[in-house]
Amino acid sequence: MARESANQVLRQIQTLYATGAVGGLTDAQLVERFLGRDGADREDAFAALVQRHGPMVLSVSRRMLAGSADVEDAFQAVFLVLARKAGAVRRVDGLKAWLYGVAVRTAKEARRRSARRRAREGGTLDESAALFAPDDQGRSDLLALLDEEIDRLPSRYREPVLLCELEGASRQDAARQLGVPEGTLSSRLSRGRSLLRDRLARRGVGLGTGLVATLISEPASASLPEPLAASTVRLALEFAATGATAGAVPMAVASLAEGVLGMIIMSKLKLILVAIALLGAATCLTAGLAVAVGPTQVGQPPDPKPAPPAAVAEANDKKTTPQPIQVRGVVVDEAGRPVAGAEVRALAFTDREARGVSGVDGSFAIPIRRPRVDGASLLARSVDGNRLGVFLFDHGLTKTAAEVPVQVVLKSSREITIRVTDLNNAPVPGATVEVAGSCVYDDAKTGPDGSALLHIPADATVGWVVAQKSGRGFDYAEYGPIDEAGRLRGGIPAADLPESVALTLDGAQTARIKAVDSGGKPLAGVDFYLWVLQKEGRRSHLNFASRIFTATTGPDGVADFDWLPRAQQPLNFWPIGDGYAHRRVIWEEGHEGPVIAKLSPIESIRGRVVHPDGSPAEGIEVHASGSGHGMDNGEDRTRTATDGSYWLRVNAGEVYAVYVDDKDWAAPSRLDVTVREGKPADGVDFTLTRGTVLRGTVTVGPDHRPAPNVAVGLDESGDPAPEELREKGDHFTHQVRRHIGIRTDSVGHYSFRVGPGTYTVLGPPRTGDEEITIKDEVELVRDFWMPRPEKGPLTGRVVLASAREKGVAGAKVEIVAAIRTNNPFSVTTDDEGRFHAERELDPLVICAKSSDGRLGAIVEAGADDSEVVLAVAPTATATGLLLDEGGKPAPKLELYWGRRVPLGAGASTLFMDCFAPKVVTDAEGRFTLPSLVVGQAYYISTLRGNVYPATGAVRPKAPGLIDLGTLQIGVYRPNTSEAARLNEDDQSPSR
Repeated sequence: MARESANQVLRQIQTLYATGAVGGLTDAQLVERFLGRDGADREDAFAALVQRHGPMVLSVSRRMLAGSADVEDAFQAVFLVLARKAGAVRRVDGLKAWLYGVAVRTAKEARRRSARRRAREGGTLDESAALFAPDDQGRSDLLALLDEEIDRLPSRYREPVLLCELEGASRQDAARQLGVPEGTLSSRLSRGRSLLRDRLARRGVGLGTGLVATLISEPASASLPEPLAASTVRLALEFAATGATAGAVPMAVASLAEGVLGMIIMSKLKLILVAIALLGAATCLTAGLAVAVGPTQVGQPPDPKPAPPAAVAEANDKKTTPQPIQVRGVVVDEAGRPVAGAEVRALAFTDREARGVSGVDGSFAIPIRRPRVDGASLLARSVDGNRLGVFLFDHGLTKTAAEVPVQVVLKSSREITIRVTDLNNAPVPGATVEVAGSCVYDDAKTGPDGSALLHIPADATVGWVVAQKSGRGFDYAEYGPIDEAGRLRGGIPAADLPESVALTLDGAQTARIKAVDSGGKPLAGVDFYLWVLQKEGRRSHLNFASRIFTATTGPDGVADFDWLPRAQQPLNFWPIGDGYAHRRVIWEEGHEGPVIAKLSPIESIRGRVVHPDGSPAEGIEVHASGSGHGMDNGEDRTRTATDGSYWLRVNAGEVYAVYVDDKDWAAPSRLDVTVREGKPADGVDFTLTRGTVLRGTVTVGPDHRPAPNVAVGLDESGDPAPEELREKGDHFTHQVRRHIGIRTDSVGHYSFRVGPGTYTVLGPPRTGDEEITIKDEVELVRDFWMPRPEKGPLTGRVVLASAREKGVAGAKVEIVAAIRTNNPFSVTTDDEGRFHAERELDPLVICAKSSDGRLGAIVEAGADDSEVVLAVAPTATATGLLLDEGGKPAPKLELYWGRRVPLGAGASTLFMDCFAPKVVTDAEGRFTLPSLVVGQAYYISTLRGNVYPATGAVRPKAPGLIDLGTLQIGVYRPNTSEAARLNEDDQSPSR
């Protein structure tokens, strides 16, 4: 197909383009000529398209790729795709935006392949790539991210951004090219910039005004190398005419183009799904679409959970009720080719799992039973089961963003064997085993030999391997770093897992939860979910979504969890589903009979948000935060629809703060929105203003250096929730409150945008709070100075008091800062009795105990102390009998007790009772307080409703057993003199 030489071809192209033979034609006319003519006319038309759009494609490739070879391959692959798909472009007049999208996808695919080759072969792949310094690489990554997010903008916003931001066109020229009024162009450009800033911010990048142009130093109109343009035209025409014939097109370029062609089906998928929805197809979609299997069928709504009448009525309100979310995408292999027949699970192995199978083009569409996709997983598995792929959705996505097609890449998997036995080392068949990290990757049942085989994506991060069986128990292995609060931090690579994991089921206990409505009637079919489980002897608590943690109520309203291990804390169960308020039920070991869960329905808050001129405000985030009913308050967030309307789902029986949260707009908060059962709150409307920017700088130390990553808060408070909404015996205030918490940036800056109102600025540690009234100011500045950093290192050693040269291994060290905002934590000593921690730079109280609790010590450390030594000595034990208010023994009652730590200065300061394990009276009301450090005062109280009446106190003078005799609830009244006496030499309780 080539003419005499590349230079001759290029000269002809330039001549034609300059003289107007084809240069004056529109994109649509050039594409029509390319598709409808032969010979030189066909070649000239395509060459004109390369010359017209090549600079933009080359700029994208250079921004996203480091090596020159990769850049040229990606550039040529883009036009190979155009040559093959020109007839399928829906809006030929929008060819620039279409090519931009193809260029971004191609460069992303080239980056992925390059990284994979680099990992396999070692070192850099291209001399030019090796020349990139770390700062250049970071900038390259940022530019790649920028191009990705521009490509994801809706076309009416993407095209103005491309023309004005990337190509430097004036608004007048851009409006002319797009065929719209300049005012419309300006509006779309402004909206596109705002969306781009928001999306980049969600990915951790702050984009200021004009920063796009600053980052992209090379304009999209940069010159196109002559040899590259000529060879691209030749290869594209070969590719379109014969496909990727061996030798005709370089393998790297052809493979890249074929991979991108497979991705383009995602855009076709969206159109096909809309058409099918309009035709009312419900049960089976033709080839090229997903065919659903299992509990949820594609095209059909999921089976609804039982819901109260109010929730049913709400579902019938088509104007305000969100429609089910359809997650969509395509399954591809590592070369980007579509994979047919792959099983796709949305919310894999959870109670809301929905499944589908990819079509011949790799596509799928699955409806899910959740109002949002925050953190939801997609898990794909090839037909042979040997390849797996995982995709995790971001948080805070709108319904529209959640339904944008995604790509799930299948990669090789690895196998591990799980062996489950009982305490006698006998195999346990029929146990459920799972392997989990960010989601559950696989589950199976053990066979007769107690073993099962699990598959994990080779590039996955794994945190736990678990086993469970009804009536037999639960166990888990944990992997990766675990912080002082028992939270797993990241897990380990799947490649580092052992080939075999052994777990032991050592017996079970049963928790029973009974669900009833407001009239006490049992509710059947309600799912309850166990949240956070830490088995005795394990360092971490489990916190991942899985159906093994779920049980459903029967006709009697009771759900049984009959596999529970002995845990380290009371267990929290939550009702799940769309119909009921999200409030916990607490079960403690030893509880007899079911715990009653009185469920309230979900209700609605609805309204509309408009701009100052009354026009609808689309995409504005609206929040609701409730108060007034126990410790679990309702909350929800959403974004406004195109007509400015919004719909929030909240717990009934609470008062809500409802407010706008937006970077560019504000509005006065509503702090008085009451939602009662069967009575949704309608007409909660907002009119936007630019509001007031409250900003400042936080500095630290005598030299006032910037303090990055420091917490700053803003509170706006209303009246307390009315008494009628509170639970019986609830004496807390339950003030309606809006709270915003942020952290300073790298130079110590913070800012809020808020509407008129009275606020409390919550300063960083050791700076104090300030109340301010905001009216219509454009800006207010409040700076803070911290005398010292928020945290610093602490090292220490636990030694024997009788032989200080000997360290105590495995001692538990508990650290409490004597401030209101403290975060108590614990660490364990190493083999030499040493420990290291990051502590708050405030006065500390530190307790160390040996692993058996027989040795203990408590010391106080100053704010500036960086080292401590705790010399542990034998501890004491106290016993006694607890009577209730009527003088009768108080059985099965938890004592709240410990060494008192004041949280601040002054006689009337708050306090916290610390360093004490859980103690519950026995069937006769007797109790034992273990591991009392000699010389320390311990206070004892109980819980009555929301009040903790004091019961007694003790200060041991020597190790051994102390008999406290009889203590009665509500009789003990400590005063200053008694407290002083306790802190001197008395070890008997006051009565």
